[in-house]
Amino acid sequence: MMNEKEFINNLTTHNSDYNNPELAITTSNLCDTISRDINTDSQRFIYELLQNADDSSNESGSLDVRIDFINEFVIFSHKGASFTKVDIESISSAGDGTKTGDITKTGFKGIGFKSVFSHSKLVYIKSGKYCFKFDRNYWKEHWNSSWGNKELWESERRIKNKEENIKMPWQIIPIWNDLPEHFKVLPELNDYNVSTVIAYDKIEELKSSINALFSDSQIVLFLRSKKVRIAIYAEESLTLEKLTDGNITSLVRNDIKLSDWLIKTETFEINEEIQSAISADDKSPKKLIEAKFTEIAFAVQLEACRLRAVDSSNRLIFTYLPTSVNYNLPFLVNGSFLTDAGRQQLHQDVVWNNWLFKEIPLRYFSWIAELAHKDSAYRQDILAVIPSKLSGNQLSRSFNEGLEIALSTISFIPNNDGDLLKIDEAIYDRSAITQVIDCQLLINFINENSDGNFTTSSFIPPLEPISSLISLGVYTFDVDQFEDFISSSFFVDNFTVEDNIALIDFFL
Repeated sequence: MMNEKEFINNLTTHNSDYNNPELAITTSNLCDTISRDINTDSQRFIYELLQNADDSSNESGSLDVRIDFINEFVIFSHKGASFTKVDIESISSAGDGTKTGDITKTGFKGIGFKSVFSHSKLVYIKSGKYCFKFDRNYWKEHWNSSWGNKELWESERRIKNKEENIKMPWQIIPIWNDLPEHFKVLPELNDYNVSTVIAYDKIEELKSSINALFSDSQIVLFLRSKKVRIAIYAEESLTLEKLTDGNITSLVRNDIKLSDWLIKTETFEINEEIQSAISADDKSPKKLIEAKFTEIAFAVQLEACRLRAVDSSNRLIFTYLPTSVNYNLPFLVNGSFLTDAGRQQLHQDVVWNNWLFKEIPLRYFSWIAELAHKDSAYRQDILAVIPSKLSGNQLSRSFNEGLEIALSTISFIPNNDGDLLKIDEAIYDRSAITQVIDCQLLINFINENSDGNFTTSSFIPPLEPISSLISLGVYTFDVDQFEDFISSSFFVDNFTVEDNIALIDFFL
């Protein structure tokens, strides 16, 4: 059985063995393209490393990450599971990852890791007894003797006006190598199971980018690990934590609580129609084709123990880590959405994403109904986190389709007695006239003029912001209807002297 060094050396030979230099160049160009396409900003590769660390920490439920800077290197370490041989084979490939069939893992180990190479030409990895590197310069003068005469090949390339320097796909060829001596000033790294050491030309810019990235504490909210700690050691150290106490998740930076959240995860079955559509699409990942269940998670922010809408600039869609997509929902939503290579944008035209977007309001309003229950501490606050219809693209239309179904089938609006009503069962008396007259008189008038079937239990309290319900179509009795009401037979034939006096007092 091969030891760790023999395994890496064998992988080096296997992944660098090409029948001809053209094939090596083609593979190298493809690796370059992958690295560029999956990275759209200077900090995105940190997302990928964080996601891999979270996946590796699934079993313990605790994610512990440390980021250090030494000279022109950034070191990303975590205490998740150490690399196995299969893991190393995965990151030494492009798409042949360990997560393709595992729905408990967020990414596709092997693809996302390549984003590291868009900004670095030298990367070391230390995990357990393994220590190896990916190094572009190592292959600069490489030539396989089986390829024939190098000078003749270069001459032929010049005649064809092609690049005459050999390129090797160094991003998938690990090389056994101990960490350089100057990294040993961090003995703490021995406490971490995986350390990725990345050479970076613009290290000061990276420090600023990482600090800004983790200043947005919401980045860790939907990581699978229940407990998260990320420590960044630079000129100004920063520690970001996610802590759970009962049903409240708190985000803490440098021991100062930044925000509290309620998080709800809904796991549900993938119906046969969607499974068939996914299987028919050759772009669908293996893990989706084989999945029987999926999940959508929601996060609602708390402020002074009350529900509040997420700030508009932070209303991003998550795929466990945030994308760049903002649908202006007053809550955060996380799911296994299919994205572009950089995981920043959602695919609009795939069945899977449209199905999930249709499910979002159905699952969310079911949770809102729980929060609106008369025994809930949040029943007075639900309108602060109610979404409106979306406008724009195909995913918005799918969301609106699910919203219509949710509004017609889910009782989530508390009436004056605390019982829950559907949107078409509720009346908001903006005029407040029901405070001084018999409610049944107004109900009779409204039913006659709206073809409705309301009862005196239809009246709802003046929750705020009531505009959330009005935009969704709740029946509103307004002051401009008052004249028609008091001149109607429902009022004229039934009001009493006491009603008349009460009305006069009401208007005074």
